[in-house]
Amino acid sequence: MPAGLPHDRSGLAPGATRAHFAAAAAILAVAGCQIQVEDDPVPGSPAPKPVGPQNPGPKSPSPNNPSPKSPGPESPAIDPPPPPKRWFSRGKTVLTGCGTFARFEDCTVQGINFKPGEKIQLSFDGYPIFNPFLRADKTSWWDYTRGHNPSVGPHTYTARGLESGVEASTTVQVTPAKF
Repeated sequence: MPAGLPHDRSGLAPGATRAHFAAAAAILAVAGCQIQVEDDPVPGSPAPKPVGPQNPGPKSPSPNNPSPKSPGPESPAIDPPPPPKRWFSRGKTVLTGCGTFARFEDCTVQGINFKPGEKIQLSFDGYPIFNPFLRADKTSWWDYTRGHNPSVGPHTYTARGLESGVEASTTVQVTPAKF
């Protein structure tokens, strides 16, 4: 037997049956290999008869065994986790922007009434802002300051809660730079 594998006194690996080895032998025979297995019954001889009960069935309560075995340390009963608490907004989800700002200046947007702890995807004129997965704090509020150079005119910031799906938008007005 191969070294390192556990075997019982029959020489078979645990869980292996003669049927497993017969199937492997058939595959190898088709491939042209010759295998001789010890203690195989001679073709044409009667199959060995099973010894003892083959399927004793479930244990039933009796005076000696009052109840079937209850879950013990090997198989503890595990309760399913409680369902998540539903979240309801405390009011309208709002996104406020900086109003009017000059090119090259910072603009801060703030979100209110998003689900606490959820990730927020912020976009500018429909394009996601590079990796600003913001998170609402425990009071459902977040803010983000961005310095950038958009074209002069109106632009729209949109924020969407990635878990709750709530969404809010605000429009800002960009004026020419102050040089």
